[in-house]
Amino acid sequence: LLLVEAISRDLNDQLLKVLGNRRLMYAEYEDFERLMSSAEEVFYTWDECMKDFTNVARDIARKRSEKRSEKFTRIQITPAHAKLHERVSFVKNFRKQHEQLHQTIVKVMTQPKGVTKIIVENDTNSVQQQEEESVSMSDIDSIEEVKQAFESLKDINILDVSPEGTEIWTDAENAYNERVSRVESQIITRLRDRLGTCKNANEMFRVFSKFNALFVRPKIRGAIQEYQTQLIDSVKDDIQKLHNKFKLQYRRAEAFHMAQLRDLPVVSGAMIWARQIERQLQTYMNRVEDVLGKGWENYAEGEKLQTESNNFRKKLDTKPIYDAWIKDINGRDLSVSGKLFEITKNRAANNQLQLDVNFNPQIITLFKEVRNLLWLNYHVPHAVSNVAKDAKRVYPFAVSLMETVRTYRQTIDK
Repeated sequence: LLLVEAISRDLNDQLLKVLGNRRLMYAEYEDFERLMSSAEEVFYTWDECMKDFTNVARDIARKRSEKRSEKFTRIQITPAHAKLHERVSFVKNFRKQHEQLHQTIVKVMTQPKGVTKIIVENDTNSVQQQEEESVSMSDIDSIEEVKQAFESLKDINILDVSPEGTEIWTDAENAYNERVSRVESQIITRLRDRLGTCKNANEMFRVFSKFNALFVRPKIRGAIQEYQTQLIDSVKDDIQKLHNKFKLQYRRAEAFHMAQLRDLPVVSGAMIWARQIERQLQTYMNRVEDVLGKGWENYAEGEKLQTESNNFRKKLDTKPIYDAWIKDINGRDLSVSGKLFEITKNRAANNQLQLDVNFNPQIITLFKEVRNLLWLNYHVPHAVSNVAKDAKRVYPFAVSLMETVRTYRQTIDK
């Protein structure tokens, strides 16, 4: 055991030499992260070897105590590098959080913001201009403040785990947190000002989408919670309206009548309608992320919305519609074959015989359905696709013949 403890002390000394010469807080973040990962790998290897050693030592000690009829002594080793391991893990996480904060603030504060200005000329004409708003001084101050907060940590020996070194690090960390807290307060003030001037929910969503990367900060999240609740309720209402729209079913929806005007068949029209609803649902769920930030599904409110959204998506699945259509088509004898003309009875004219073109209108519907389903990336069976191709090929001739026969009948009637 003394040997193991000596090895641990030597490991601690060697790590201090290797890491201490690198000036960790001055290193670029990628280099810092690589060094920390290497150190963590060393610590992990030690822990794994210690497990094996402890098991072997425990078995030997147990056998020895049984042989000598002595009380079993528990084996416990306190590595000399334990505090260094703890400090390395803490600093690694600390700098990761700082890097995330800095990058997020830079991203949020420096992205261009489109501004529309209305210039009135002679009280009659107005000119609308688009310009890009430049980054404000307060944005630059926030970025610089976070940068300077980290600068104050660079000259500290972060690997000094002595009581004095720990106290120095704690004081520096508190000073850093105070400066970051001031930046967060500035961001909160600006965010609340923006939200306060919004005239409707859509404008609020745009503000949230700009700042949502900062919502991982508890202080910022807590400050705008009232607005979050308001907007989440708005999203819930929108999703409920979408659900009610779906409950009407396609044939009773306004989209069905529009599809008829556009010569869109029933099956593919229903699929397009369902996909439109699904896209709208995804837009609403993206708004939830704008409001709550990434990882929104881990919050209680977000988890509930996620469950409701998934259940709704299952109802919007178009595969059952497609499968039912394939089954229906396979059950029909649709083909482009036989004689060109046929003699039928006209019930409206006391069952008088009349000349018609031998062409099933359902064949044309089949062709349109297949065309639209292929556009929707559905795999149409080869046999059905061939019938649709034949229908497309003869359709112009069939229409021409139908028009000729109609003219012929009108001439006979006169």
